[in-house]
Amino acid sequence: MASKLDSQVDLKHYFRVLWRRKSLVLLATVAVFCTALIALQLLPSQYQSSAVLSVQERDRFARGFEELMGGGRATQRAYNYDEMRQAQIISDITSRPFLEDVVRVLKMHEDPTLLERAKKDSDKHPQLTVEEIAIRTLVSGLQSRIQVRGVGPGLYRFTVRDYDPGTSKLLAHWISELFIDSSTKREIQRIEAQKNVAEEQLRIREDEVAAKAEALQIYRERLIGQALEENPVTGRNLRSAELRYDDLASDEATIRARIPARRRAAVADGFPTTDARLSNDPEVMGLAKGLREALHAFSLGQLGSNQTSAGVLALQEKLSQARSQLYRTLEERSQTLYGDSGQDWSKMADLVFAQLDAKAHGEAARSLRIFIRDYKSRIQSEPAHEIELARLEKELLQSENSLKAFKEQLIASEVQTIVSASDLGLRIEIVDPAQLPLKASFPNRTKILTLALLMGPLIGIGFGFLNEFLDPTLRNLEDIQRIAPEPVLGTLPLLENVIPVHSGLRKRWVPVTLAGVVLVTVAFFATREMLFPDLGTPKEAVEAVEPVEGFNQ
Repeated sequence: MASKLDSQVDLKHYFRVLWRRKSLVLLATVAVFCTALIALQLLPSQYQSSAVLSVQERDRFARGFEELMGGGRATQRAYNYDEMRQAQIISDITSRPFLEDVVRVLKMHEDPTLLERAKKDSDKHPQLTVEEIAIRTLVSGLQSRIQVRGVGPGLYRFTVRDYDPGTSKLLAHWISELFIDSSTKREIQRIEAQKNVAEEQLRIREDEVAAKAEALQIYRERLIGQALEENPVTGRNLRSAELRYDDLASDEATIRARIPARRRAAVADGFPTTDARLSNDPEVMGLAKGLREALHAFSLGQLGSNQTSAGVLALQEKLSQARSQLYRTLEERSQTLYGDSGQDWSKMADLVFAQLDAKAHGEAARSLRIFIRDYKSRIQSEPAHEIELARLEKELLQSENSLKAFKEQLIASEVQTIVSASDLGLRIEIVDPAQLPLKASFPNRTKILTLALLMGPLIGIGFGFLNEFLDPTLRNLEDIQRIAPEPVLGTLPLLENVIPVHSGLRKRWVPVTLAGVVLVTVAFFATREMLFPDLGTPKEAVEAVEPVEGFNQ
């Protein structure tokens, strides 16, 4: 069972422990403080300069003006728009091309010390020039020394650290200036790209409307042309045309049926069937053409609604004359060609006449059949024509409406471009320009020394309790009672284990150690300028030059 002494915390005991180890606490405090002093001399001082930029959307007047001119398109804004814009700004500023422009504007790559180091590194990178190595080195260092953070709605602070206060101020100033310049150029390029795309889309839509209008016009002209084409076959005489076609086809078949008999008769009389002199005679060919035209006119004349019986009789008389004249001419030419041979030349004339008459009836029948089929196809395709015409008109109307809406949207976009390019659309400006820093921002000597004064005693207390925990010595009755539960009436020292008392430095090791630490610190500060002149000077410090007459990117 635990005693009452075990359940209570004896604070006096801990105070006594600290009092016994006070020299260790003091030594740790002095050692940590002196170490911090020496470390501060080893760390190079860094200065930071900052500039505040305002990146705002267009004001209400600009948006209202755009809406008034027809550009009132709603713009949806993401809930994390500020974070996205800050991330975009950080990526733009820390990008390698942007920082290379900053380096070239400030001529940082012309620093002699940097060029010397770049020449030494050129052996490792033979594919790069000394200037490229120097610029890459500077860009890598700048990327880690630039910080961007938001300080309010649309306000962003650009902070730049450098080992020289003037260089930090120049960097902060020109980074903000170049950022505004690059943002303006990028905005102009975006506007020009949008304008080019809009003009291209407008041209495509105009070409589309023109093509559909042309297609509709061509289709209408074709329908009008079909309507104007002469077709003697109509709904009234369709049946008569079909009967006339049957008669012509029947007459052709009858005439062609006579041809083999007449050919055999001519062959039997000694006429060669391959002799084409009679059929190829120019006069015969002209009369055969006249027969075909007369037969064609007579066939169509029987279908005409405005033809009188006298007109039909005239056509029939003309057809009879053409047949008679052709036959007489064939007899005359046959007698001329074959009369001297003693053969019956009329058989050759009958054969050729039958062939030409059959050909005339066949052509008349085919022509009439074409008219009949054309009329029937028109009747069947009339609904399809109407549907196709309505479809083309609808597509043209849709394209015209789309073109009209796109032109309105293009006008709104042009108004937005004008507003963005004017003072109404000015969105980026420097609110707080960069200033020359008056003191170093890193290291913070006051904070570090204060922290050393706090950490030193804590470290000393820790070592003191650790020493007390590892020390097995029992110094008084209370120490004995902590480990022995039996009551103790008295104690006697064991003289044979008495530790001899030492004198001199061993007895006073704490003051001697303190004095040594202080002397080392004082000696370091006294000899630093003489023995270590470059101590605490950064090797990567680069000089920047202020542009005299602006800059050219």
